[in-house]
Amino acid sequence: MLRTPYYNLDKLMLQQESATFEGALTQFKHFFVKSGRIEVSAGTTTVTVTAGHSCFVPAGAGSYTIKNLADKSEVLVSY
Repeated sequence: MLRTPYYNLDKLMLQQESATFEGALTQFKHFFVKSGRIEVSAGTTTVTVTAGHSCFVPAGAGSYTIKNLADKSEVLVSY
């Protein structure tokens, strides 16, 4: 969606319930749930994030997994 030398913004669309997305981290990620509901796991921590809310995952976590908990979820990812 947006790329600059200092900031990036992507859109992640999860179209099916229980759909998952995995990624490696070289820098922090900020996940804002525009619609739906997701579960974000990194290391030994898992949080549920609902529409209108967000969470940060630090680069030190190494990797993360997002699981869709709704019919459809739209997530804005900034880093």
